[in-house]
Amino acid sequence: MGSEKILSIVIPSYNVSRYLPEVIPTYLVPEILDKLELLIVNDGSKDDTAEIAARFAERYPDTIKVINKENGGHGSTINTGAVAASGKYFKVIDGDDWVDSACLVKFINVLCETDVDMVLNSFVRVLDGTGEREVRKIKGIESERIYDFKGIIPIIQDSYAMHGTTFKTEVFRKAKRIDEHCFYVDQEYLMYPAQYVSKTIYFDIPLYQYRIGNSEQSMSLKNMQRNRKMHEKVIKSLLDNLTTISDGDKVKELVRYRAAKMCQLQIDILISIHDKTEAKRELLSFMDMVKNIDRETYKSIPGKKAKLIRVTGGVGYDLIKAIKRG
Repeated sequence: MGSEKILSIVIPSYNVSRYLPEVIPTYLVPEILDKLELLIVNDGSKDDTAEIAARFAERYPDTIKVINKENGGHGSTINTGAVAASGKYFKVIDGDDWVDSACLVKFINVLCETDVDMVLNSFVRVLDGTGEREVRKIKGIESERIYDFKGIIPIIQDSYAMHGTTFKTEVFRKAKRIDEHCFYVDQEYLMYPAQYVSKTIYFDIPLYQYRIGNSEQSMSLKNMQRNRKMHEKVIKSLLDNLTTISDGDKVKELVRYRAAKMCQLQIDILISIHDKTEAKRELLSFMDMVKNIDRETYKSIPGKKAKLIRVTGGVGYDLIKAIKRG
């Protein structure tokens, strides 16, 4: 490699051959290539992802590296990228998403002058098909100001997002490995390193262009019903990790808050399942699991449905289904 890399971007790639020719060029701005490392992690794709990535790597050998591996899921691509990264900072951008090239130049330039554990920035949600754009900013904190991360957790607890977060690589490597063969691990990406973050800074630079509205995405209701055990696995992993965080630590409150929101979604997923007998059994088992691991999270799951089930158990499930039918 040439000069020291400032930013390593891991690009998890599974069957994204139709996207790579469009998205990879958005990174390839000549003036910052010597400071940028792109790690295209091909997760056992069955299409031409590996071949297309290899062509880019051949043209930009000092910037792009392709890592071919057996399929292990989104988390495994991040874990693999974290080991291989040589940049001072570490970011993940999915293989069907892209960057605003001008923002990338600005972002790398500010990283060159920055030395904090985590960098936050705005990002853009782009509706697939229409191209409609929505900029997501973090409100309540100032751009270009260094903060103690734990001090701003109550302000950013809802806006702290994977698409707007970059970690110092050495900080990210301290964290527990992310679950593999599993969807919904973005919360693990955010929460596991958080306990090692001291200083953070926010830049209103909308770098990440996040494609939404694709029917193939894991967050569609049908896919969430099918993959509900993975969603439950991530919740359990977050709750298990609470034992590694000191009581009274603001990060522990953040993890509980996010886990409780995931629990609320899991309840909605299970209630939406057609097989009522199976859904009721799974729901009661899930609630018992949460209560047994971390009673504080169990008590803080938001929403009337969670409260009803906490108070009445299976009767609550029956009431909710009766109300939905009515």
